[in-house]
Amino acid sequence: RRLESGLEHCLKRLAVRAKPRRYYAHPSVIGMLADAEGVVRSGVSAASHYQLDLAAVDEFEGYVRSSVVSDLVDRLALDRCAERPNVVLRVVEDEFWPFGSDEEVAPAPVVAVDLLEAGDGRSRRAAAPLLASL
Repeated sequence: RRLESGLEHCLKRLAVRAKPRRYYAHPSVIGMLADAEGVVRSGVSAASHYQLDLAAVDEFEGYVRSSVVSDLVDRLALDRCAERPNVVLRVVEDEFWPFGSDEEVAPAPVVAVDLLEAGDGRSRRAAAPLLASL
């Protein structure tokens, strides 16, 4: 019944799915981040996969397991103290990891929720076609 009223009304309840961490990554690292093993693209980084009208070349958003986030941050020199972060890693405890081992892009409902949570009008508008298809 909750889904019938739309995912927008469930955002507060869905917030517990992961802990978002914001970082700055040099633009040359964004592609490596998207291709890193165990990273699942979502939000703005999944927009092209779902053919949404949203592009963000120098930004990244995705899910990562809690056991690998530190190594990923160190390896790609992600800066957690930056004033203008361009990366959102949604950290999920390993025992609750919902994605398959070969999954590179989050499912449409997950991407839609992430876009809605972004809070900016551009992302919210991009979420509309995904929400309509659910």
